[in-house]
Amino acid sequence: MQDSFAPEALCAVLLGGSVAPHDGPSASVAAVFRRGDLGVEALFIERATKEGDPWSGQIAFPGGRHEPGDADSAATAARETLEEIGFDLASTVLLGRLPDQEGGPRGTRQKLRVTPHLCWLDGPRPALDFNHEVADALWVPVAHIADSDRHVHIEWGVKRKLKAYQGECLSRQQSR
Repeated sequence: MQDSFAPEALCAVLLGGSVAPHDGPSASVAAVFRRGDLGVEALFIERATKEGDPWSGQIAFPGGRHEPGDADSAATAARETLEEIGFDLASTVLLGRLPDQEGGPRGTRQKLRVTPHLCWLDGPRPALDFNHEVADALWVPVAHIADSDRHVHIEWGVKRKLKAYQGECLSRQQSR
């Protein structure tokens, strides 16, 4: 499975380029991968808990809404990643993107187009500097996420059962 997440393998299956801004609300995220001690690992953030924030406390990739000055979806992902965790995506290789996903704030009917960009980081984990939107960051081995023994079913909302990842995180980086 680790070979499936090698940069060359990811490039072969991802879409190229960026997405131009469109009329409706849109956002972009950066899925950053690197080779760690336990194989390929991915960077996630834990969003800060804040009253009235529909993404409060969620685990996510760094990213956020498109702003008028952003040239395209990759620029949005880069700007938001720098703002949220102080990490410059210029130090990574942009491998490509996944198809746009439809999302929206929890508890609303609002729609948001989200473009996920995948990036590869060579070298050690960078030091991160969180802004007010981020509580923590986690580097999680892809093999742990794929391991069904680490999955649990949780009740969420009134009538939903979800499969969730459960396990220790490889590393938590506390804000300085």
